[in-house]
Amino acid sequence: MKKLIVALCLGALWIATATAAELKIGVVEAGTAIAESNAYKQERERIAKIESKINANLQKLEQRIIAARNDFEKNNSQWNADTALARQKDIADLEIRFNREKSDGIQVLKRENEQLNGRAVKMLNDTIQQFGKENGYTLILQKNPAVMFDDGTVDVTTDIIRQMNRTK
Repeated sequence: MKKLIVALCLGALWIATATAAELKIGVVEAGTAIAESNAYKQERERIAKIESKINANLQKLEQRIIAARNDFEKNNSQWNADTALARQKDIADLEIRFNREKSDGIQVLKRENEQLNGRAVKMLNDTIQQFGKENGYTLILQKNPAVMFDDGTVDVTTDIIRQMNRTK
């Protein structure tokens, strides 16, 4: 019985060794591949421009609020009650508008980033699928957190980036 178990173990080890030798395995650092792709960089620049416009508009509104507050503090004593109340309402309306535009801007940027990340992950997955098939890979794993160790010889991140930049 012991001989049978030893024979089975040796046979399993031989099969595993033969199968492992036939495998072509690669690892990819997904975050790096996405961040270094030209398409992702261009989209990040586009989103940065949107953010700059939002911030510029918010700064203009903030300056209007500051000017209105300063005007109120300076001239409040000279105005009648109705004028002072109207100016306070104007300031409050500007503050409401500022908060609404800030909230809207945050939502726009959040939506843009979520859409970008979704497109980037899809592009990465499509590229890995294509790259793996074209280059005879049996398996391509995400380097972190799935792979605890690799000696660097199976890292295909640079190749994936190069292919993403060619296709998109």
